[in-house]
Amino acid sequence: MHTVPQSQKDSEDAHEVDKNISVNLISESLFTVGGHGVHSAFWDCWHALEQRQDIALMRNSFRAADVLHAHTVGPFSAALILRQKGRVVVTAHVTIDSLLGSIRGVRFVGLLVRRYLRWIYNRADVVIALSSAQRRSLADLGVTSRIEVVSNCAPPTQVPSVSVRTAYQKVESRRKLGIDIGRHLVLAVGQLQPRKALTDFYRCAAAFPDALFIWVGGYPFGPLTAQYWTTRRLVRNSPENVVHVGQVERDQVMQYYLTADVYLHPSRQENASVAVLEAATAGIPLVLRSIECHRELYGEAAILFGSILAMKLQIHRLLSCSPYRVEMAARARILAEKFSCGSMAERLVDIYRN
Repeated sequence: MHTVPQSQKDSEDAHEVDKNISVNLISESLFTVGGHGVHSAFWDCWHALEQRQDIALMRNSFRAADVLHAHTVGPFSAALILRQKGRVVVTAHVTIDSLLGSIRGVRFVGLLVRRYLRWIYNRADVVIALSSAQRRSLADLGVTSRIEVVSNCAPPTQVPSVSVRTAYQKVESRRKLGIDIGRHLVLAVGQLQPRKALTDFYRCAAAFPDALFIWVGGYPFGPLTAQYWTTRRLVRNSPENVVHVGQVERDQVMQYYLTADVYLHPSRQENASVAVLEAATAGIPLVLRSIECHRELYGEAAILFGSILAMKLQIHRLLSCSPYRVEMAARARILAEKFSCGSMAERLVDIYRN
């Protein structure tokens, strides 16, 4: 009978322990404000890494970990980063440009915000940019830490109600939500804030009075939202064919994706929108503003527009031409596969190890 030497057993056990990395995922959205893209991106990252056999996960923990990976950069994250003995990874969901169109008063303290972001990102061993455009922005900010590009992932299967929809699912979802089954539906998902270009959504809706335009999303930061009272007045005076659902739980947001004929994302500033990937996962034709990150990340999978007129023309073409909708829906599904959670997890684990 062959006996494995004790030294070899010890070596194998040590290798088994060594291949498992403990990762502490951090997000202040777990105990402060949720209902926004960073919160969804955090959970998508959690679910993606949870499938790995070589990762021991914890979240918002004070226990020691090989890697601390922060998705937010508030005081709680900063405190944990400063006490971390192992490696530190920070995903740069927050930039000065995204804050300017989101939170009231940022323009008055812009210099201080820039200095803080530069300071906290330079505490990291690796900063994760969501696109090459954002990587250049971080370098311009003065970030000297190693910067790697890893975009958000399409929602993993653990997110309720996310699937490539069938005609039956579309009808059932509309019945469940009380939406006219025979009416064209254009959907937008996002916070109600200036950078999301709500007024452009209204201009498009006014051009198609027979279609239903639904906006899912509200004010997760309340009165701290940029132009809060102005936006509330806009919502009260929106076109008759526009419905504002408000802020709802993510599983209900997913139901709205299943009802839509077209997904419209008129936002003027994004780092890498989670909503676009959610819509792609459901197989909805994507109409997006032609901004740098959209051109880089989504390319030919989406219809990009540079003006209000171009947006209206593309919406008209999609609503009036079923074969074109089918073609663009297929491209959206391919995009979702490209940004799979498994691919993102593989990249992250490589970064954690190196």
